[in-house]
Amino acid sequence: MRAGETVLEIGGGIGDIEIELLRSGAERATNVELSAAYEELGTTLFEQEGFEGRIEWRYGDISTDPELAPPADVVVLNRVVCCYPDMAALVGAAAEKTRRSLALSFPRDTLLMRTGGRAINAWCRLRRSDFRFFVHPPPEIVAAARKRGLHLVHQHRGRLWQIAALERS
Repeated sequence: MRAGETVLEIGGGIGDIEIELLRSGAERATNVELSAAYEELGTTLFEQEGFEGRIEWRYGDISTDPELAPPADVVVLNRVVCCYPDMAALVGAAAEKTRRSLALSFPRDTLLMRTGGRAINAWCRLRRSDFRFFVHPPPEIVAAARKRGLHLVHQHRGRLWQIAALERS
């Protein structure tokens, strides 16, 4: 993180990643969520850290409403690609907002993750929940960002999750 840069996190929850990036020198952060459920606790955490007034909470779907958030130097999608059916639209919207770096984490495309995803989705259907878990092919995730002028600079494959970092050319 470079001093003075801005951060956009899509699906940032209570903002813990934004807090870490502000500690590392970011100037401001924007957190885009589908629901306001995390804002009260998140605002409390930002105040406790001395970062009040340095985060903006926005609500909606950035893939269908690109004007929802401004571009940022660093854009983060941490464990949200798996929660969205139209991966290409979500990653594409995030890449369009990226001035310098895009960081994504998503499930590895393994038998274990696909089986787990089917179990999660069966449970959600039983409970009449609209939530679904998706294991999108990692090369397609990276390709969706590359189509917007980003190039892969780092990737890591853990047991369950994979990380990809891309930068603007």
